[in-house]
Amino acid sequence: MRSSGLLILILALAACTEEPDHLIGNWRAVDISEQGDSMRLVPAEVTFNFLDNSRYRYTSTLRYEEAGTYRLQDNYLVARDTTRPGSTDRIVEVELLNADSLRLKMREADKERRLLFLKE
Repeated sequence: MRSSGLLILILALAACTEEPDHLIGNWRAVDISEQGDSMRLVPAEVTFNFLDNSRYRYTSTLRYEEAGTYRLQDNYLVARDTTRPGSTDRIVEVELLNADSLRLKMREADKERRLLFLKE
């Protein structure tokens, strides 16, 4: 009887622990759309790498790169590029985040842009 009580306690504690942070890892874009239309670029050139120390690295087309700090706040990803002086927080909506998919929604030059990433 004592061992079954211990097993129940262990299972209860395991259920209370947080699930792993699905954002951590390497992500590659598979679809990018603006105002609902696919953009004429190679989505695979757009990547995110999120580390477990709240740091990120982002690469995009035309050899654009940035890196810095990030945090998840409610349904938003808040990132700050620390490679450029005077950078401010960029806030994008996280529409979907699970173990293998990430969909972000943002505004770029007054246009709505959506990016779908798959975890590598």
